[in-house]
Amino acid sequence: MKKNKKIIITGGSGYLGKILTINLSKNYDIITIDKKKFNSNLKNHIHITTDLKSFFDKKKLNAIYAIIHLAGESKNSSYNSCPKLGLDNVKNIYSILDSIVKVKKKPKLIFASTKQIENDLLTQNSNSYSISKKFCEDLIIHYIKTYRINASIVRFSDIFSLTSNHPEKAFGKFLKLIKENKKIIIDNKKHNFELIDTKIIEKNINLILKRRKNSFLKIYGEKINIINLINSMKKLYNSNSKIIFQDKSNSIRKNKIFIKSKIIFSKKNLFYELKKI
Repeated sequence: MKKNKKIIITGGSGYLGKILTINLSKNYDIITIDKKKFNSNLKNHIHITTDLKSFFDKKKLNAIYAIIHLAGESKNSSYNSCPKLGLDNVKNIYSILDSIVKVKKKPKLIFASTKQIENDLLTQNSNSYSISKKFCEDLIIHYIKTYRINASIVRFSDIFSLTSNHPEKAFGKFLKLIKENKKIIIDNKKHNFELIDTKIIEKNINLILKRRKNSFLKIYGEKINIINLINSMKKLYNSNSKIIFQDKSNSIRKNKIFIKSKIIFSKKNLFYELKKI
């Protein structure tokens, strides 16, 4: 009987990590790495609770088919209060790349990047999140050219799912309020969102795993205004939720829920650009 290929997913206990673990376990043996615990009850899944750098500094990757690198803080605002998070991103990618070049049969690398790089270039207002992610991309390209590793970079905008969402992310909060017919308070009528369905990410990751070529993939949702987003969701769930417009200065009041969202929803949900690195 043919054995399944082994894949390492860093940040495996995170929102996207769990989704990919369940999806990819249908065809691969999965090893997830994260500081947080994760028990999927899947027969072909092993979780190792450790920090990423310690794992890759010690682990030999001889029998690994691919590494999907998701680990790292994905909330852009967190980097404003803790710039050191950007340094962690850089250290982690160094550890992974160095581990890859040490083995004869090098595993594929799929690096999860962000559209925030492009957003910050437009606004000229970068922090250590987009700076570190762009540095990681450039470093991967350097390793592709210098050490001939097989790697793909995937940039995507914020993600969502109609079946399960992170409770602390704006889309998840919207969905909960709409299902419960509760008020939704917003402070910026002009705010736009950009969300990509996790199923599209799953599909493209599966395609990359089967490809031999290096690639640079952009998966972005289409822009939609916050009001249109909420109204579309209300219609979908036949909800009576009311939208309350409120000044940001008075955004938190007793017995009301305030959501400052930074996501985008679209039914089409896919824009991609593929090019050879």
